[in-house]
Amino acid sequence: MQMFRHVENVSEWQDLPLRGGVRVGSILAVGVDLPRLLSWGPARTVAARHTRRWAQVFDHLQSSRPGPWSGWTSSYDGRPLPRRQMQDWLRATLERIKALEPRRVLEVGCGAGRIARALAPDVESYLGLDISPAALDALRAGLRADGVRAGHVDLRLGDHEALARLPGSSFDCIVVNSVVQYLPNLSALQTLLDSCGRLLAPFGAVFLGDIRDLRLQEAFAGSLAAYQQPQPLSPGALWIDISRRLIEEPELLVAPGYFAAAAPWAGAVDLQLKPGRTDNELFRFRYDVVLRHGPTPSRPPALVFRGDNAAQALVRALGRAEAPFIRGESFTDLRISPVIEPMSVKRSPRRGGRRPGGFHPARLFSLGARHGYRTVVSPAASHRVDRLDVLFQREASLPGCSGAPAHGVVARGALTQEAMTNMPLAAAALPRLRTAVGERLGGGRPILLVDALRLEKLQRDAPDWLAHVD
Repeated sequence: MQMFRHVENVSEWQDLPLRGGVRVGSILAVGVDLPRLLSWGPARTVAARHTRRWAQVFDHLQSSRPGPWSGWTSSYDGRPLPRRQMQDWLRATLERIKALEPRRVLEVGCGAGRIARALAPDVESYLGLDISPAALDALRAGLRADGVRAGHVDLRLGDHEALARLPGSSFDCIVVNSVVQYLPNLSALQTLLDSCGRLLAPFGAVFLGDIRDLRLQEAFAGSLAAYQQPQPLSPGALWIDISRRLIEEPELLVAPGYFAAAAPWAGAVDLQLKPGRTDNELFRFRYDVVLRHGPTPSRPPALVFRGDNAAQALVRALGRAEAPFIRGESFTDLRISPVIEPMSVKRSPRRGGRRPGGFHPARLFSLGARHGYRTVVSPAASHRVDRLDVLFQREASLPGCSGAPAHGVVARGALTQEAMTNMPLAAAALPRLRTAVGERLGGGRPILLVDALRLEKLQRDAPDWLAHVD
């Protein structure tokens, strides 16, 4: 059966960043060459406006919906995330930052000050940067209301590029929480990390919180599609819905493996899943990173348990305190597995379900606390998106790390945007490209712009998926 009818003239438009197109029912799916899109003439002005656009968004939120959780809404239904869940999120974030024993603090993207107001009273100095004047005004008012003395707090308007003007080795703790997603591209993220390395004092630490996980982008998009559609979608219709969400994503997502090689000044890299029982999108699809300045610590010998079949043996070893270091590898992550849609085009999508064995991250943290272990729960080094690793370390032992280099130490030159992040600047340029394609084709047929690599993979591996999408 002929599932696709190729639109040959699309590939002939050399002035547009396209790579093939097919008609599927009433829809024209056009493959977009994303790297070429970023250098396409009409798209070149997008990068210059990126930071300003987000600043306007944050200013509007502060003026229209002032409050500590302004703008924190569910991607599923648009409603504000429950206050209790946001308080759990903030509590977990503050616990991780305070565990670093901050004294001289730089916060990049301080916003209205949820973290600043908790840290400022107890540190020697605090410098906060933000791109939103309205957010800084709200933070100043909050600090005055808290009675925090102004002498050791400095708030400045600026983005990650302003870090170049600060003196080196000035801070023992740098906080970048829920900020990375608003950067325009991998280059900006790398500039941020390089600046952090220069500004950090010896043996200091950088906390990067709320990183959206690139590996889970498709699962997140699939869960949104499943929630927001009144009826179950066919494989082809689901593929179309997910494809649209992926290419139109306006925020930056980062693969965990990036951080193992992106900061050569960091002797230790902790990749950490969120603690707690909350299972909303902030906990399921995001992770934290701690980069520690200094020499690389030696990895201590550990008692290792691998795979779901070893789950009960791991629990028994903890209860008996059989070793100061106990490591679990490649266990099913029971927080993420129920919502993962296995969208490999070589098999039909299905709803993920809870499999035997495995752990919810909250249970691992609870087990560690019960038996006197410090616990670090990380994305699995096996690269399986539905798996996690865990390191239990006796509290009396030397500070340890999750062993993030096990994710694969990649050469710095291999840290390409295509491999490590998505391309939010491309999303901002899509409306102009869609208009250009429509003008060339005429006829008013619905146009779906999709990553060319994704379209080619579907045509190669599962053309029957798009047999019935209308």
